[in-house]
Amino acid sequence: MAKKDFMELYFQDTEHVKETEFWSITKDEHYYYKTLNEQNYAALDGKMRQNLEFMMNPTNYVTGVNPVMDIYYLDDYFIAYRTKIVNGLNTIKLKSKWCYNLDMWKPFLLALIRTINDGTKSSYCFPDLFTPGNILYDISSDTMNFIDNDGIQTEDRFVYIRDFIAASVIDIRNYNPIFRTKYFHFKKRCFMPSYNVLCFYSYFFYYFLGFDLPKFLNFSKDDLCSSLKQMNISTRSSFGESVMDLSSMEPSEEINPILFEQICDNYKIDYDDQRRILAPR
Repeated sequence: MAKKDFMELYFQDTEHVKETEFWSITKDEHYYYKTLNEQNYAALDGKMRQNLEFMMNPTNYVTGVNPVMDIYYLDDYFIAYRTKIVNGLNTIKLKSKWCYNLDMWKPFLLALIRTINDGTKSSYCFPDLFTPGNILYDISSDTMNFIDNDGIQTEDRFVYIRDFIAASVIDIRNYNPIFRTKYFHFKKRCFMPSYNVLCFYSYFFYYFLGFDLPKFLNFSKDDLCSSLKQMNISTRSSFGESVMDLSSMEPSEEINPILFEQICDNYKIDYDDQRRILAPR
């Protein structure tokens, strides 16, 4: 791993993959390269560069996060970085294979929980988790990777790249101060460790039950209890209690993998055109 001169990449023979609003993405036989477009103002304050440099250090590697191999600079300005090409299917392709069968999703969810918990312990936050292409899961090897490193926060550095869950948490207009300060530190402008738990639960409810969890956490506990009841989730159950903990004054900073293992083993998702519910097998 090293800091490299951008001109080395500029003259390298790579294959164009796609162009986004902020990035030009290319690849060769072993690596993906993400090069900043001029419009990517999120990188100008240096936080993105610092986050990527943090991830490039082998002592900060987290299993399940595709490591940053090299960073490219033009003079002193961060321009691009590269990561290894990894195999796997994104969540859209996995859903086409597994639909809502929780027993099929169990290895994926447990791998995701391991990565998020390990990331939390290593000062990582994942405010770009909901973008479907950001997670690749290899069924044959039971391995998963977060591949979009520039959307990851490390330590207390937040970059203005976020999905709609992260955006809702820090939306001043729609969320009360008590709720916001549990998950986003406004003075430091960074996500709190408990955000990763909120994000995973929001991810689970969104993909499997079609429910906007962060929205209801801002309402009364009675409203949340009523919504969980409609999905056949008792607030007296271990799962229901863990959901309600998200609205407590000191929410947990760790996801319980045993709880979700039990859910996948003992429950299924029943659904029709109106709603989805969690039902015993």
